[in-house]
Amino acid sequence: MPSFFRTIEIDMSLCAVEASECAVIDLMRVHRATLPPVRFDCGTSDVLLPQNRALHAAMEAEHIPHTYEEFPGGHDWTYWQTHLAESLRFFSGNRQPVEACPRPRRGRVRP
Repeated sequence: MPSFFRTIEIDMSLCAVEASECAVIDLMRVHRATLPPVRFDCGTSDVLLPQNRALHAAMEAEHIPHTYEEFPGGHDWTYWQTHLAESLRFFSGNRQPVEACPRPRRGRVRP
């Protein structure tokens, strides 16, 4: 994985768990040594709960470190708004040092 990724938050609506050439678990296996911290959660009424559980089980079987949580709720704005804070805390706790980040240039952009 490129070194500019410092954390990964998984959205299962974009992922395939089953074995295929672009399955998430396959990519994690290949890049195991360079994976940043990984976190995902799912509502217990979410239509994607089976896929989330399958990915969690596959990651545990492969001993790939990650955080997985389930909470009441579905695949909707109410769930996401309720759990957004956990994701933001995860990202903020896994930031790269400020000195490693390129600083934006200030001033006017000239054509």
